[in-house]
Amino acid sequence: MFRQALKTKFGIFAGLGYSLHGLKPQPQDGASSLDSRLLASSLHYNAAHGSNENIENYINKQGVETFNKMLFETTCRGNNPLHLAAKYNSPGVMKSLAENMDDKATSPARQMNDDALFPILLVKENKTALCDSTALKKLSDELLPSTLKHNLPNINRQIDINKMLSEHPYNALESNTYNNLKLSALAINQTRHMLKKSNTHPTVNLLSKSEYNKISNNIGYMRYQTKPWPFWERSWEEQFAISVRYAKQSKLGNCGEYSRVTIDNLKKIGIKTSCELYYLKYPGNEGSHVFVVIGRDSKSDASDYTTWGDNAVVCDAWSGETFLANQIPDKLQFWSRLVNKSGEFLGNVCGPFNPKVHSLSSELKFDFSDERYNKYQSNTLR
Repeated sequence: MFRQALKTKFGIFAGLGYSLHGLKPQPQDGASSLDSRLLASSLHYNAAHGSNENIENYINKQGVETFNKMLFETTCRGNNPLHLAAKYNSPGVMKSLAENMDDKATSPARQMNDDALFPILLVKENKTALCDSTALKKLSDELLPSTLKHNLPNINRQIDINKMLSEHPYNALESNTYNNLKLSALAINQTRHMLKKSNTHPTVNLLSKSEYNKISNNIGYMRYQTKPWPFWERSWEEQFAISVRYAKQSKLGNCGEYSRVTIDNLKKIGIKTSCELYYLKYPGNEGSHVFVVIGRDSKSDASDYTTWGDNAVVCDAWSGETFLANQIPDKLQFWSRLVNKSGEFLGNVCGPFNPKVHSLSSELKFDFSDERYNKYQSNTLR
């Protein structure tokens, strides 16, 4: 009885220790009947405290498919195995994780935890005896390629509208949703024909430093030209129109310019529903992505995409994608700029939407279904 009591007591404290960084106790050998939730915990534990041999044994026992599935499972603090290896373990363990990951564009290396951090950003917090400065660099080097990888189409690629529409079971004559998707794709293609370069799109990761700096400087100068002086002498409508004009003249822009030009194109196409400029934000980063939402139910909660209605469509010219609002968890991506300790640019990172970290807000609404509003806008959006 006494021995069992001690075992129970220390088991509680062991479990508490793991919970401090979101881990569950490690499953014991032979616990093959445990469900996938605890199997995920075993991988998490070994990523944080095990060796590369432990990782290899896990893969041999559970299989590569299960391993890759569990890489996306998170602890109570939103950490996947790569987060834990970056913060608590050695380059050898990270190498075992990285080498066995599926070659997929949607990588756990671009998954944010609940503190809005990628795994690679936790390397600097690694205080273990396993990692000196050389080991920390190796740890970052193991993570960098998968962190910078992306699945976005080239910045100038056009949407194949017929193919896109064939993926949605809507009748063109009966569905507002179908019409919104079609007009969204048309506007995106027009925008991508007008604007040619962006310094936040991940395709610039392949450019030389001088080419990247040239694009960045040109966008900075273009934005400087659009600044009102003094600010209070311009209405927001005038400022919007000036931003559109300069973006089209310079053929440059990031997600903000791409979205404004897209709204301008939607108006010219003749859309008869609301178009909104939306911001995706996360702590410490104002406006980590800007995109357009078409046809949101006016009675819905602007910050909750699940209430926007069946006709709501995301129109994202910067990423080159349009999709239904209910597909936001699977398709919406955000942008982040990755730099090293000295502030040197390493590349642009695109990661998946995380409702625990990201918030959505409507910043500007154009209701083109209101003829009075449409007429009022015609003097500035031309």
